[in-house]
Amino acid sequence: MRYWADGKPTMYVPDWHLLSTSDHIIVVFGILDALTLNKFRLPVVTPTHGHVFHAEWLADYRKPIYIIPDKGEEKSVLRMMGDFGWRGKMVRLEWPDGMKDANDFLQAGRQNELLAQLSQVIR
Repeated sequence: MRYWADGKPTMYVPDWHLLSTSDHIIVVFGILDALTLNKFRLPVVTPTHGHVFHAEWLADYRKPIYIIPDKGEEKSVLRMMGDFGWRGKMVRLEWPDGMKDANDFLQAGRQNELLAQLSQVIR
């Protein structure tokens, strides 16, 4: 499912019901990363074009928003944090060698490591 603004795709949401009923939201940057986290029933969204994410897309949700940047892309997340106010929290994962995003954990069969890291910061 997608949220459409002015006829242009802006945000991909794999499970709108999960997004609505969860007590938090996770933002990642890539559809494969969103699908990876959705596989584990995590409430996730992603922009459909690069690292452009507008806080107003989630303005109706008054809950914490955990933003998971890809490896090395923390600066772009820091710039957007202020837009989310009290809700925005960056999640800094420990990236094993050769991994740069959530989907890489799944592809390497190391999803338990990813889930363990997430459980330490997302409550």
